[in-house]
Amino acid sequence: MRKIQVVSISLGSSSRDKSAETSFAGFEVQLRRIGCDGDRARMVQLLREVDHDPGVDAVALGGIDLVWEIEGKKYSVREARKLADLVKDKPVVCGFGLKITLEVKMLKKLFREGHVTAGHRVLFMSLAERYAMGRFFWDQGCPILYGDLLFTMGIPVPIRSLRAGRVLARILLPVARQLPIRFFYPQGRKQDVRAPKHEKYFSWADVLAGDFLLIRKFAPDDLPGKVVITNTTTDNDRAMLANAGVHKLITTAPRIQGRTFGANVLEGLVAAVLVKEGKDPLPENYPDVLDRYPLHPAIEILNP
Repeated sequence: MRKIQVVSISLGSSSRDKSAETSFAGFEVQLRRIGCDGDRARMVQLLREVDHDPGVDAVALGGIDLVWEIEGKKYSVREARKLADLVKDKPVVCGFGLKITLEVKMLKKLFREGHVTAGHRVLFMSLAERYAMGRFFWDQGCPILYGDLLFTMGIPVPIRSLRAGRVLARILLPVARQLPIRFFYPQGRKQDVRAPKHEKYFSWADVLAGDFLLIRKFAPDDLPGKVVITNTTTDNDRAMLANAGVHKLITTAPRIQGRTFGANVLEGLVAAVLVKEGKDPLPENYPDVLDRYPLHPAIEILNP
């Protein structure tokens, strides 16, 4: 069987490192995640190494976004672009392409099956980081609070409408894209440190959605009956959520050897398949792969 290897180099904590093997689209697949504990110099070194490794088919950036997009307007993140430019001969992805394709497709499935309804109150961790998903909840009529100011900028004000989120994005993102990502997102060992705050907004919500590291860092210890819709989770994360009383954990992709990998790793996998098939590894071509080889969400009842 043909082989694919995807390596994720992350600014995040090495405590979440994982290597797993699976099969997809007729390939034997190895997925590797390597955390750099916030050490940018180490990340640069590793990116140069994987660029020259003939066994690596695609590179994923973790803990940082290459681009933010709001209503078709894209904001290239300077720090991430400099890192991506170190890799010359392989696709470099950050998860953005799956956030606008696979994750929206998953949400449609969840609404069809009744896992989420228009009556559910949603605390969405960051609209800028996952605009397509955040807009989908709004379009379904869910009462929603966007947490960009609360959780990424330290301003104790929730964003209560999609329109307000778009206005703030147009003001803030042109500046934010120029700044180091550490100003907005926990990196390295800071990802392992919990700092619960804004408990009243977590209590208000029925659904907690978006980036899991933000959920884990800021959520209170008790989350009885909540539904969590997110991305990367480990066995320890599942145990934490179960102990907190979370009812249901839904992740965008299947669990592989105890782990659901991030959107960046999965996008690397889809991009690598396209390259192997002689096609451009572009988001507009992802549905072709995902329609033939679906990645189904993992839905787990943690507490009845």
